[in-house]
Amino acid sequence: KWIPGSGPRIIREDYNIYTTFDDLTSEELLVLFKVFKSWPEYETSPFINFVETIIQNKNEEN
Repeated sequence: KWIPGSGPRIIREDYNIYTTFDDLTSEELLVLFKVFKSWPEYETSPFINFVETIIQNKNEEN
């Protein structure tokens, strides 16, 4: 889990448990990132490393 208890907060942002990052456009990923970054738990979450990996993989594809 990236941030414990984040599921309900994400669902309130109109995502669901079946949404994957591959389903999201670049703009939607940015919105989700901004939502996560606004939470106090963000700084210590493993989400940061996950996003860095996605960015690196996208850059390698191009």
